[in-house]
Amino acid sequence: MPVAARTQLIASLALLLASSASAGPGAIEINQATALAGIDAGDTAGFPVTITNAGSYRLVGTLTVPDSDTSAIVVSVDGVKIDLNGFAIVGPNTCSWSSPNLTCTDSGTGIGIDARNQELVQVRNGTIRGMGSDSIYLGVAGSVERVFIVDGGNYGIRSGARSQARLNRIIRVDNYGIQGDGENLFRDNIVDDARGGIGVNGAQGIISGNITRDTELWGIYHQSRYGVIRGNVVYGTNGAIFCDDECVLERNAAVQGRAGGFQVDNENVVRENMIYNNITNGLAMGLDGIVIRNIVHSNSSVNLSVDSSSGDRTGFGGNVFRTIGGATCLTGGAKLAGVFAVSNNVCNGFVGCVCTP
Repeated sequence: MPVAARTQLIASLALLLASSASAGPGAIEINQATALAGIDAGDTAGFPVTITNAGSYRLVGTLTVPDSDTSAIVVSVDGVKIDLNGFAIVGPNTCSWSSPNLTCTDSGTGIGIDARNQELVQVRNGTIRGMGSDSIYLGVAGSVERVFIVDGGNYGIRSGARSQARLNRIIRVDNYGIQGDGENLFRDNIVDDARGGIGVNGAQGIISGNITRDTELWGIYHQSRYGVIRGNVVYGTNGAIFCDDECVLERNAAVQGRAGGFQVDNENVVRENMIYNNITNGLAMGLDGIVIRNIVHSNSSVNLSVDSSSGDRTGFGGNVFRTIGGATCLTGGAKLAGVFAVSNNVCNGFVGCVCTP
């Protein structure tokens, strides 16, 4: 075969192979018309859109549900990716925030994306507004990324164990903005004007780099053991940060809360945080913790309270405690002497901080 003909044949075969590769099955497209007609044989016409096959799905138009008791998308199979593609799922609910209370006009049972019983469901890149209940409800090992959620009648994002939520913006939802069942990673989200901020109900959650503002309940909480709460900013909440036993809380800021700053139970490490100008306690500690290099400043009731139960071995070092117009000291009642390890703390400009019983 002549060289020129051979070259052309090779080029043609390469083009054919490239065309075959790109012609594989793509994402199933969803808009209002396909939702009302049914997207495939497994989906009954009308809402909710029911996804019964694993794979990728993409919005190509806004979905509007007729009432607050109707869900938009229900996923009944594992391994589904939903790309909102810059479009929105819209319901009739509206909420308003007048500090410190949230009110919603049309709460109900409708969920934006309901995959509560499924694993490995991913949602990204769009808006969910005005749902009667949860905006997104995922099962185990789900993922939500870059979704704007507003005016929800229950949770913003509710998820099972080992799920993650990243780079989401949540405003005015009538429960916690983000909540998981344990082993979750919640990172770089913002929750504003909601009933609650971000929470993990099981062990081994990581809550990092988030901002929560103006919530009626905790700004951030971790309900079980081995949590890591790092690098968050909590502002104007009714209780800033709570963590159960054996957690690490570091480099967070709790500022101008309507109640306490940090409340932590036993055997926690509290390191390099700023707790400033909260209405009640700045830092409430349980037993056997380590408190190092924190700034606890101008909290209205008590900057620091410590569990004085028998056998406590809490250690404090390198902290700055300051009040306005009063003395600050480290006190555990009569248990102070010989129980706390206290060194190099500063209280109202004076090194020492130890109060005698």
